[in-house]
Amino acid sequence: MNKYQEALDKLSFYSGLGLIDENTPQREERWKEFEKAKNMIQELVDKEKSMKPVLYKVNEYDDHFHKCPKCGCEIGHHILKSTLFKYCNECGQRLDWSDK
Repeated sequence: MNKYQEALDKLSFYSGLGLIDENTPQREERWKEFEKAKNMIQELVDKEKSMKPVLYKVNEYDDHFHKCPKCGCEIGHHILKSTLFKYCNECGQRLDWSDK
Protein backbone atom coordinates (compact mmCIF):
# COMPACT_ATOMS: atom_id res chain seq x y z
CA MET A 1 0.00 0.00 0.00
CA ASN A 2 1.43 3.39 -0.93
CA LYS A 3 1.49 6.39 1.42
CA TYR A 4 -1.31 8.16 -0.44
CA GLN A 5 -3.64 5.19 -0.05
CA GLU A 6 -2.71 4.82 3.61
CA ALA A 7 -3.48 8.51 4.25
CA LEU A 8 -6.79 8.25 2.42
CA ASP A 9 -7.78 5.15 4.39
CA LYS A 10 -6.98 6.87 7.69
CA LEU A 11 -8.84 10.02 6.68
CA SER A 12 -11.88 7.98 5.69
CA PHE A 13 -11.75 5.98 8.93
CA TYR A 14 -11.52 9.06 11.15
CA SER A 15 -14.40 10.74 9.31
CA GLY A 16 -16.64 7.94 10.52
CA LEU A 17 -15.70 8.52 14.16
CA GLY A 18 -17.44 11.86 14.35
CA LEU A 19 -14.31 13.90 14.89
CA ILE A 20 -16.14 16.91 13.53
CA ASP A 21 -18.47 17.56 16.44
CA GLU A 22 -22.07 18.41 15.57
CA ASN A 23 -22.05 21.22 18.15
CA THR A 24 -19.04 23.02 16.66
CA PRO A 25 -20.07 26.39 15.16
CA GLN A 26 -17.69 25.93 12.21
CA ARG A 27 -18.89 22.39 11.52
CA GLU A 28 -19.96 23.01 7.91
CA GLU A 29 -16.77 24.88 7.07
CA ARG A 30 -14.60 22.18 8.65
CA TRP A 31 -16.56 19.45 6.89
CA LYS A 32 -16.01 21.16 3.51
CA GLU A 33 -12.28 21.41 4.19
CA PHE A 34 -12.20 17.76 5.25
CA GLU A 35 -13.96 16.70 2.03
CA LYS A 36 -11.60 18.84 -0.03
CA ALA A 37 -8.56 17.18 1.58
CA LYS A 38 -10.07 13.74 1.07
CA ASN A 39 -10.71 14.45 -2.61
CA MET A 40 -7.17 15.74 -3.09
CA ILE A 41 -5.73 12.56 -1.61
CA GLN A 42 -8.06 10.43 -3.75
CA GLU A 43 -6.78 12.23 -6.84
CA LEU A 44 -3.18 11.47 -5.82
CA VAL A 45 -4.05 7.80 -5.18
CA ASP A 46 -5.69 7.54 -8.60
CA LYS A 47 -2.71 9.12 -10.38
CA GLU A 48 -0.36 6.55 -8.85
CA LYS A 49 -2.25 3.68 -10.47
CA SER A 50 -0.31 3.01 -13.68
CA MET A 51 -2.23 3.40 -16.90
CA LYS A 52 -1.19 2.34 -20.40
CA PRO A 53 -0.62 5.24 -22.82
CA VAL A 54 -3.05 5.34 -25.74
CA LEU A 55 -1.46 4.68 -29.13
CA TYR A 56 -2.77 6.78 -32.01
CA LYS A 57 -1.84 7.67 -35.57
CA VAL A 58 -2.25 11.26 -36.76
CA ASN A 59 -2.78 10.23 -40.40
CA GLU A 60 -1.80 7.43 -42.74
CA TYR A 61 1.63 8.97 -43.46
CA ASP A 62 2.75 9.71 -39.89
CA ASP A 63 4.30 7.45 -37.32
CA HIS A 64 2.47 6.40 -34.19
CA PHE A 65 2.36 8.61 -31.12
CA HIS A 66 1.06 8.13 -27.59
CA LYS A 67 -1.48 10.10 -25.57
CA CYS A 68 -2.02 10.19 -21.84
CA PRO A 69 -5.04 8.00 -21.02
CA LYS A 70 -6.19 10.52 -18.38
CA CYS A 71 -5.90 13.95 -20.03
CA GLY A 72 -5.22 13.15 -23.70
CA CYS A 73 -1.95 15.10 -23.82
CA GLU A 74 0.56 13.84 -26.39
CA ILE A 75 3.33 12.11 -24.45
CA GLY A 76 5.68 10.76 -27.07
CA HIS A 77 6.71 8.96 -30.18
CA HIS A 78 6.58 5.14 -30.15
CA ILE A 79 10.23 4.77 -31.20
CA LEU A 80 11.41 6.82 -28.20
CA LYS A 81 9.39 4.75 -25.73
CA SER A 82 12.43 3.79 -23.64
CA THR A 83 13.29 7.44 -22.93
CA LEU A 84 9.79 8.64 -22.05
CA PHE A 85 8.71 9.87 -18.66
CA LYS A 86 7.08 7.66 -16.06
CA TYR A 87 4.43 10.35 -15.52
CA CYS A 88 2.42 12.59 -17.85
CA ASN A 89 3.88 16.10 -17.99
CA GLU A 90 0.42 17.69 -17.97
CA CYS A 91 -1.65 15.86 -15.35
CA GLY A 92 0.91 13.73 -13.48
CA GLN A 93 -0.73 10.37 -14.31
CA ARG A 94 1.66 7.44 -13.79
CA LEU A 95 2.29 5.63 -17.09
CA ASP A 96 2.86 1.94 -17.74
CA TRP A 97 5.10 1.44 -20.79
CA SER A 98 5.41 -2.32 -20.37
CA ASP A 99 4.48 -4.55 -23.30
CA LYS A 100 2.15 -6.69 -21.16
